[in-house]
Amino acid sequence: MTVYYITMIALIVGAYLLGNVNVSIIISRFKNRDVRNVGSGNPGTMNMLRSFGIKLGVLTLILDALKGAIPALLGWWLLGKGEMFSFGADKIGLFIGGISVVLGHIFPVFYKFKGGKGVAASIGVCFVAAPIVALIAFAVGVLFILTVKIGSLTSFIMTGIPLIYCSVTAFSSGRIIEGVLAALIYLIILIAHHSNFVRIFKGEEKQVILFGRNKSANAVQKKDSESSLMQEGEAPGNVTEQNAHSVGSEKNEGDAGEKKDLP
Repeated sequence: MTVYYITMIALIVGAYLLGNVNVSIIISRFKNRDVRNVGSGNPGTMNMLRSFGIKLGVLTLILDALKGAIPALLGWWLLGKGEMFSFGADKIGLFIGGISVVLGHIFPVFYKFKGGKGVAASIGVCFVAAPIVALIAFAVGVLFILTVKIGSLTSFIMTGIPLIYCSVTAFSSGRIIEGVLAALIYLIILIAHHSNFVRIFKGEEKQVILFGRNKSANAVQKKDSESSLMQEGEAPGNVTEQNAHSVGSEKNEGDAGEKKDLP
C-alpha cells in the first residue's frame, strides 16, 4: 500500500505540473502576441479560435487534449485497485490524474494561478475514460458551435455528456469514488465558467466563428502585419504616404514638361 500511495502522490504532482504548461500562451508567443492580451483574455482553445483563427485553435485543442489524456492513461495504468500496471475496470487513478491536470491548467503556479478553464484537457480525459461516448459528444459539440456559435455551451456538451455518463455508470456499478471523481471534474469546469454564465444570461456571450469572417482573428493578423512593417523600419501608414508622394511628384514633373513645350 505504501508504494500505491507514493505512486498516487507522484501522479498528482506530475499531472498538476503538466497542466501548468499552457499551450495557447506558447503558440501565441510564436506569433509575437500573448493570448491573454487579446479577445476574452482567457488562455485557452476558444479564445485561440476567436483571436488567432481555426488552425491555431485546433492545434491548441489537440495539444491540450493530449495533455489531459497522458496523466489519465498513466493514472489508470498505475493506480488500478488490485490491478496496478494494467488497464483494468478500476478507473480511480484515471480520474485522479484527470483532476490533477485540469486543476494545473486552471490554477497554474507558474502563471500566478491564472490559467484557462480546463475544457480541452478534460476532453482528453474523457477520450481515455469513455472514447465512444466522448467522440459522440465531441461531434454533437461541433454541430452545436457551427450553428449556435457559443463556445462555453459547446464546452459543457463536449465534457458534460461523457463525464456524466462515466459518473452514472460508476455509481450504478458500486464504484462510488470513481463516480464522485468524474462528477467533480465536470463541477470544476462549470465553476471555472461562472463568468460565462453571467454573460449568457445577459445576452453578452461572444460568438465563435469557425468559418467565414472572424473580426478578432483578422485584427490580430493586421497587428502582426503592422509589427512586421515596423520591424522593417516603416510605419504602416508610411507606405500609403510614400505612394501618394510619388504620384504627386510625377504629376508635378508632367506639368513642368508641358509648360516647357508651350511657345
